[in-house]
Amino acid sequence: MCGRYSITLDLPQVEARFAARFGGNFPPNFNAAPAQNLPVITNEDPGQVQLFRWGLIPEWAKEENVGYKMINARLEGITEKVTFRKIIREQRCLVLANNFYEWRGQGKAKTPFSIHPTDQELFAFAGIWNRWLNRETGEEIPTFAIITMDANPFMRQLHDRMPAVLPAEEAHRWIDPKASFEDAFALLRPYDPARMEAYEVGREVNKATNNFPELVEPAGEIMKFEEAGTSKGGGE
Repeated sequence: MCGRYSITLDLPQVEARFAARFGGNFPPNFNAAPAQNLPVITNEDPGQVQLFRWGLIPEWAKEENVGYKMINARLEGITEKVTFRKIIREQRCLVLANNFYEWRGQGKAKTPFSIHPTDQELFAFAGIWNRWLNRETGEEIPTFAIITMDANPFMRQLHDRMPAVLPAEEAHRWIDPKASFEDAFALLRPYDPARMEAYEVGREVNKATNNFPELVEPAGEIMKFEEAGTSKGGGE
């Protein structure tokens, strides 16, 4: 799964990387969490970065708190599930990020790690989006979910699931209005484990309300991928 990540919206980098602009204000978020408004680029408006709420609210939902249960969308069966089968074909988005967090279980303790692609400082998760209309208030709420899949060999050391991280050279195809659904769907595969790295971070990240730069600083073990397995270094 993917339940936390960080994003610093460097506007020149975003424009160069994704050919998209942002006209608002978005301070760095070192602990992005569900229910927050976060930067996405949709296939509906691929030249613009917009802020959508994390936690997809489908059209059939009667209450907006349904979104708390839909921060992720499992790749398996996504084209058949009633909630997602139309959205995955017509409403795709890039979810911008610099890293994501995962917790490794060790008995009762869980150790947080920051994970990132080594070949992308700013990258994108494959996401889906929807605008939900609150029929009582008339408010329209734009929301999104991150697609997840079985973990690659690197991520399997931390968790059996991982978010769909898009390669730099292919991210634009996920939201290209001219791309066929088949071409876009083919992008959903585990990221190259040889291009991933992780390091332990402090437990302050466990609390969703904490949001400061030190959350993303290394605090212990470093994990790198090797062809025959992984190499672990560092330590406190």
